[in-house]
Amino acid sequence: MPVLMVYLDPVNMTLHSERSETGTRELASFCRELAREAAKLAAEIDPDGEPAPPERRPRHLLVTGDDGDSGGGY
Repeated sequence: MPVLMVYLDPVNMTLHSERSETGTRELASFCRELAREAAKLAAEIDPDGEPAPPERRPRHLLVTGDDGDSGGGY
């Protein structure tokens, strides 16, 4: 089952869909809308488009298992 894990300080969130093809498509649609809105916000607060400094590891992670299913992350 695909999951989106969002690491926020001090809270972490895990978003997942129901176990169905429709649920997976709805999660994909949500992720696309989230990406569009995040890009708008990034352009507003950092108009020159410079990326943030590199971090030791990614703050957000999509974990996939051997069968293409997402796992619980680290």
